[in-house]
Amino acid sequence: MKSLKKPTSLFLLALLGTWILASHAAAQSPEIQEIWFGKTAFHQQLGDKEPVLDPVHPYAFSSKCIINGGKILSASVTFNGSSYQYIKTGEAQAEIFTLFKTQQDLTDYIPSGNYTLSIQSTSGFVSTILRNETPFFPIPPKILSGNNTCWINEVMVITSNKTDVTLSWINSNENVYEVWIADAKEGKTLPFNQSSYTLTKNYIDALPFDTPVYQLVQFNSFLGNAATTFYLYKPSPLNNESFLLMTKMRAFLQTSNNSLLDWGAKKETVFFDEYGPYSFSIESSNPNTITSPSSSTIHTKEAWIKDYRFNSGSIATKTELDQIFPDGNYTAGDQIVKLFGASYPNNSNPIKILRVNGKLPLWENGKLVIDSKIRNRIEWIPLARGRTKFEIIFDISYIQGFQENLFNLESGSFKSSKIPFSSFTIPANSMKTTNNYFLSIKYFNYCADLRARYGISTFVWVAPK
Repeated sequence: MKSLKKPTSLFLLALLGTWILASHAAAQSPEIQEIWFGKTAFHQQLGDKEPVLDPVHPYAFSSKCIINGGKILSASVTFNGSSYQYIKTGEAQAEIFTLFKTQQDLTDYIPSGNYTLSIQSTSGFVSTILRNETPFFPIPPKILSGNNTCWINEVMVITSNKTDVTLSWINSNENVYEVWIADAKEGKTLPFNQSSYTLTKNYIDALPFDTPVYQLVQFNSFLGNAATTFYLYKPSPLNNESFLLMTKMRAFLQTSNNSLLDWGAKKETVFFDEYGPYSFSIESSNPNTITSPSSSTIHTKEAWIKDYRFNSGSIATKTELDQIFPDGNYTAGDQIVKLFGASYPNNSNPIKILRVNGKLPLWENGKLVIDSKIRNRIEWIPLARGRTKFEIIFDISYIQGFQENLFNLESGSFKSSKIPFSSFTIPANSMKTTNNYFLSIKYFNYCADLRARYGISTFVWVAPK
């Protein structure tokens, strides 16, 4: 059986002399062709964020032995009376692969020291001494979006299958001797200083549509391995050069502890092109013409560098929104984006700021008053989890429409989390009392098609004192 997480060398034997005991080397058959132990720390990357330790089983011990001549009947390593049995994975090879919740569990299971490997085969018996050192894990690779990819809803989405896709990562480790890149089927060893790898068009063509595909990039050092896992996603069908993201949005404005109004931003105060109380928007990587389920035509136009958008503007009611932009299949060339099957996150119980630094918020003329000289912890009731992504955006906005981003934080997981995100902290002295500020807290529920979502947001004017 081939493991999804390909274990590789963690420490090596001290040259060839330790592979086989000297007193038996001349008479023994078969020969050991390959043997290694491995200790690996597995991390997961959810979007354009730093990798974090896998929350379930972040550590692994692995070993593999391969012989020349004969078939393996049994294999084991022993240490201080403890025996670890290998499982045959081929006629001439056997493996061990065990997961652990903590590094201490890993250390307790396979402590440092000299281990005796024993192999019984149809050609005879062979043994050797292996040295196990204390692990030191490298910094895990952070995977970067590149050509034809972008991070959406914590998976790396392929935006075109007409060309190759290059994966790249940050490599700042001095002690790494090789890089290993793999998916659920196979892997490839790369030079230690390589920081990118190209997935060919043939590989992209073979990926299933609308199915996250497991990927791994691993740094191997002589004392430990660090792996980052993530998922690659190919929307269906993906036969043109443009990636699309469609959003139906419900927006509120909070003006007091008890008041939550419909957000109805005018053009000169619109926040990131978001209107309310309802709106429909499309983001695309290229200019696009989209046909809605009602056969109307929508065009995306250049909004930023290499960014094209459409926004409906303010729509008064959900009924009107659904009449103009109904749920269903939106077609752009060969692409079909399926905007249905999800709902607005807790539309009946919208986001509302409840506390600032553990106390009831203070409001003045509809604005949230905070002391800009100290840290301010903003808290609200978290919405239900599921296929939900959070965005907390805190911007400075002048009357002229100029915006300078102060915070753009994302938290939460595509999968359910035990601790829903319900607060963030504004650093002390990060705001000027002469400026006007917007705070936006957003939740998105994604459809089965990750290019479509329903969102809910609450906007707040902030008055620093």
